[in-house]
Amino acid sequence: MKEIVKQVKGLSLGDLIRVEWFDASIGKSLSGGLNGIDVLVTSWGIFLGVLGQKNKHIILAQNNFRYANGFYDIDYTAIPACWTEKVTVIDKQH
Repeated sequence: MKEIVKQVKGLSLGDLIRVEWFDASIGKSLSGGLNGIDVLVTSWGIFLGVLGQKNKHIILAQNNFRYANGFYDIDYTAIPACWTEKVTVIDKQH
């Protein structure tokens, strides 16, 4: 976790980054199966910051929808920092 904090502190608003993190999925089967399987996920996006009072999340903008002049929306992903494995900068101030 200390390494992730160090990596995130080196990020700036607007950096294009790749985040490798473990999501949690629930496997179900008729025989009981496995539960709480951690699944490696790779997400790319524009770094917006770290938010959350109780649990910190890395916020990535992934899509920018420009509907009309001055009217737009941003699709974002919130990745729990404690689930993060690695952060890589692809392009500074993208």
